[in-house]
Amino acid sequence: MANNRAGGLRDRKLFFIVNPAAGNGRGEREWRRLLPLLRRENWDFSWAFTEEPGSAPRQIRAALDGGRDLIVAVGGDGTAHQTLNALLQENGLYKEGSALAVWPVGSGCDFARMLYKSKRRGDLLNLLQNGRIENIDIARCVYTSPGGPQETYYLNSADAGLGADTCRRLNERNRKLFPKLAYFSSAIRSLLAYKYVPAAVESDAEVFRGEFLLAAVCNGRYFGGGMMPAPTASLNDGLLNLLLVRKMSKLKVLRVLPRIYRGKHLEVAGVEYLKVKEVKISAEAAISLETDGETAGYSDVYMRVLPGALPLLLPDGFD
Repeated sequence: MANNRAGGLRDRKLFFIVNPAAGNGRGEREWRRLLPLLRRENWDFSWAFTEEPGSAPRQIRAALDGGRDLIVAVGGDGTAHQTLNALLQENGLYKEGSALAVWPVGSGCDFARMLYKSKRRGDLLNLLQNGRIENIDIARCVYTSPGGPQETYYLNSADAGLGADTCRRLNERNRKLFPKLAYFSSAIRSLLAYKYVPAAVESDAEVFRGEFLLAAVCNGRYFGGGMMPAPTASLNDGLLNLLLVRKMSKLKVLRVLPRIYRGKHLEVAGVEYLKVKEVKISAEAAISLETDGETAGYSDVYMRVLPGALPLLLPDGFD
């Protein structure tokens, strides 16, 4: 791709889509502090606050149609997710030559956890000055909804079962707690109410049948405000990471949950972990689904990797 290195970014026309509510208002506060720094550096940019929930894709498409070609998602995982889905369409990029950058100011920011060591404003300026654009893998997900099959793309992770129930509960409450505490408390509540359903998880590598607490299909390493379900995940290996947690006692789950924050859960009996290209999850009754922290629908669901489908601005030195 042309203009991959930092010098070429000066030729880019930037558009910042800012979620002011991200991180309980941190999005707007950080943006107000960043704005004069961007103006001082004389970047060719425009920006907009998200107007309402779900408005980001429309605003981004309008910016792309108006000539912008580097879209910077300023918010959490949900903002990045919406931006990704605005940049892509069925046959590839909505606008040839466009690219995504992600700046984390939300509560969880699990995808950005792979990219950055901090959330300092100076690191964003360094990203724009010294970063490089490279194509990374993403995933396509087709899921069930009341209106019929729906499609979405995701950057980081999708999961069916306890993780999706936790995500729904988290999005309804606990927004003022620290991310790890909010996720953990929501996970405990979801665990106590969880009902197992016989299911089949079919991948190109192996087929699993039984009752599962969690079926996660990850492109990135983290979810849940810092949990590390896929410690060996890579953004450019052309593979997804399937994590299955089979039915186990609630007491055992409580012992396993803290280990996931350290990525030390893979040796636990009842946990399956493998690299795959595609996964289908079907069940005798509907199992809820989330993608990138957004509740999406329910099973049946099909996911597959799209190798190198997204141009992403990466920090200099990212491996």
